[in-house]
Amino acid sequence: MNAILRLLGLFLLLGSSSVSDVEFSRRLQDLAAADGAQRAQAERWLAANLDLARYPVLAEAVLGGEAETARRVANAIGSDGAHFSLAMLFLDEREPRLQEVGRGAVRRILMRWNRDVDKKGLQGPRLEERYDQMTRLQASDVVLCDPAAPLEVTLARMGRSAAFPFGIVLDPFARSRRAPSTIRAEPWRGTWREVLDEVVNDHGLALEAFGLDEPSPGQPVPQGFLRITSARELDKSRGSDLLLRWCSLLSEPGDLERRVAAARALAASGWPDALAWMEERWSTDGDAASFEGLMLAAAEGRVVHGLARPAGIGQLVARAEREFGRGPSVDREILAEVLAALGKAGGRGPGGEDLAAAVLAGWEQAGTQGRWLRLAALERQSLGAAQAEGPRRRIRELLASGPPRALALQALRTWSALGAGGAIEWDPRVVVLGLDSVADVRDRLDMLLRAGLRPPDAWRLAQDLDPRWGTLERLFVLSWWLGCGEEPAAARQLVEFLRRQGHGQREQETLGQVLAGWRAAGRPQDAEAVLRLARSYVNGESELLALERSAVLAGVEPGVLEEILGRAPRGPLAWAGDVPLLGAVGGRGGGQGARLLLVAGLDEFLGAENGGRPPQELVEALRAAMEGLYALGLDPEARAFYSQVREVVGRRGSGPWVEAVRGRSWPDPPRLDRRTLGELEGLLDLEGL
Repeated sequence: MNAILRLLGLFLLLGSSSVSDVEFSRRLQDLAAADGAQRAQAERWLAANLDLARYPVLAEAVLGGEAETARRVANAIGSDGAHFSLAMLFLDEREPRLQEVGRGAVRRILMRWNRDVDKKGLQGPRLEERYDQMTRLQASDVVLCDPAAPLEVTLARMGRSAAFPFGIVLDPFARSRRAPSTIRAEPWRGTWREVLDEVVNDHGLALEAFGLDEPSPGQPVPQGFLRITSARELDKSRGSDLLLRWCSLLSEPGDLERRVAAARALAASGWPDALAWMEERWSTDGDAASFEGLMLAAAEGRVVHGLARPAGIGQLVARAEREFGRGPSVDREILAEVLAALGKAGGRGPGGEDLAAAVLAGWEQAGTQGRWLRLAALERQSLGAAQAEGPRRRIRELLASGPPRALALQALRTWSALGAGGAIEWDPRVVVLGLDSVADVRDRLDMLLRAGLRPPDAWRLAQDLDPRWGTLERLFVLSWWLGCGEEPAAARQLVEFLRRQGHGQREQETLGQVLAGWRAAGRPQDAEAVLRLARSYVNGESELLALERSAVLAGVEPGVLEEILGRAPRGPLAWAGDVPLLGAVGGRGGGQGARLLLVAGLDEFLGAENGGRPPQELVEALRAAMEGLYALGLDPEARAFYSQVREVVGRRGSGPWVEAVRGRSWPDPPRLDRRTLGELEGLLDLEGL
């Protein structure tokens, strides 16, 4: 839209100024007065009395006046971010003198946010040094990141989850220089900073930082941004030039995809005045590109007032419903971003509006997908007790009607997030079906325990469970009983599981992971209690050995380690089938024998005719042993074990893991929680919707 059309729309919205035209014109003339004090006073008056309706008069004064007039008009406009739209009207013009006023005004507004953005970007050693300073105190989660995801998706996920002390901006003109199939097969893993560095490097791009210069003593840490772009574009522009370029790109008509990229870059930068300008464009023009930028900012926690009101909430819900309307090609990333934005908006608007009611609007007419969307949004909002009553009533009615599994699961998640709300009628099979990982078991179990929901009495005996249920389903029921404080029922479920399907190594490892979850949650006594009871129920050496092996893998039974280790085969490769057990045992103070076997196996594998790359199972066992020692505070044993591993690797071998050991970047820092970006945001279970 051109400047005149935008002006007319904004003028109708805002109304006219209370200052007379005569007074305004006189003050404009004073900008060129002979007396400097009079010029300065006129500039200050102008800054306090500007509005969009004055644009034609201001433009005429600039075109008909001296350079001093143009400079002071730019200063007046740039004195307050509230004049951003007026500045952009000038910048959008083709006449160079008007453009220069707009450029000067926008730059001055920008300087009020972060003066250092007006410099060239930090790169190389200077960037690394500042990067280290700003991320030193950041929580050092170990994150797994899917290399198959498009670059912009990965960066958006990180922006929502990582809480970096700066924005992460993908330049609108940047594109990955690598085909997805050539990047890597295994996930990126490491701390947030390490993963970001690897993502950028593997896509053939580069980083530079703007506005992140170290502040003077006593000054606040600046909010700047990292720009991801091609290496050939580094050191070509000041940050202010980039931001102005993105503003102009968004303001131009035409290519919606490029305009959306510009809006998202501005939003990710963290520049609040640009965000307010995009809100104005969206509210007055319905600009779709600006809305996409506002949605990204809201998902990262910067929610403009317009989106935090019932009408804005309705727009976000409508955006997700349009995405659902695409059928099988629905973009989960857009759904995740909408839900994050709705969650960050909270339960109350800036004027106290009930945003939960805004989310629920249209519930009666909504189909399965629309209801799932509204429930997922309510789960993420922070609702007061009074606000929760309406959602609870709808959830009770929904669950009693027997909805599809995915919708029922989301209803239970939301019920749990709303807090204790009394009894509900529901089918407990929905939480058992569709489990696909131990993480899924823990996630659903936490949901049920927070809601105070118990298993049905008919599931107290394992033989009464559905015979078609597999490992995860039976271990879920076991954990549910255990979480409810029913150790005898959990112990009987455990023994029955071992008899039916727990003799396999993989099943025992899964059991160990489930029990280890109780230890990680600070409740090792629960797992120990169920194991003690289970010993009194087992029959024979085979069942006992399977039980004890699972206990060792769970890390909750230190009293049987040496006994289990004594039963492990001793040949160099003969024990390869039980590597996970040795990794668990090796992470204990008495596990020296297991650690020696792991090192011996590593030595043999590196010498075998397999390219010198150890199998992933062995690498994971070595890591488990190291982490176990660190977690117990056995640093001398951990250092000795590391020296043994490094000595073997120093003689032969190749591949990323071998290079990591040689470069002392293995293992990962101890006691870190490995989580995928999907787990950090909450799982979007859409199957069956």
